[in-house]
Amino acid sequence: MRPFYTAEDIMYTLFEMDEHFNIRLHEVPDENFSSRKHYAIQIRYPVAESFLQEWDLRKKELAAGIISKSEYTEWKLNWPQTADDCGKHPPKIEWRDNSQSTGTQNNPT
Repeated sequence: MRPFYTAEDIMYTLFEMDEHFNIRLHEVPDENFSSRKHYAIQIRYPVAESFLQEWDLRKKELAAGIISKSEYTEWKLNWPQTADDCGKHPPKIEWRDNSQSTGTQNNPT
């Protein structure tokens, strides 16, 4: 079975994006293998950068246990309606499960 996106699909998407946003590529050393190199993509498009910033925040919240896997999935599936610009405004669709303690709720005293 063919993967949902192949490397070729990703490259064609990047080629098209480069026509509009002047993508820059950067070599990044592998932290575990000094002989390996990876590539990072820099997109010079402020709106996309803010979207990526929020995605990075959600990934960090998931890794730290601040949000659950189901909350992270809910955020992704309903994006961009779940976007809140990293907490700067309320999302159009609430994606956090307020019935569970995620470490961000106030505890009643």
